[in-house]
Amino acid sequence: MPDRPRGLGSPPDIRPVWRIIRLVGGIVLIIAGLIGTLLPVVPGFVLLIPGLALLGSVYPPARRLLVRLRRWIRRRGARAESGAGPGRE
Repeated sequence: MPDRPRGLGSPPDIRPVWRIIRLVGGIVLIIAGLIGTLLPVVPGFVLLIPGLALLGSVYPPARRLLVRLRRWIRRRGARAESGAGPGRE
């Protein structure tokens, strides 16, 4: 079936809209997370990680940062499970 031209009755492509929503949502969460690190009420990392995940879906450098953060968390978890850490032998 040939592609029919887009007319007034055809739905618009919403992928760019979702891309913008993810971009704005990620930026808002990251800013709120940074503010949360300064305030004693809200833990900032709770907002930073979802913000990076949203931003990483549309912005490759944020995706790379999220991958590095996951590796760092895994190493810290493995180090905590083994009992090794600063000042421990």
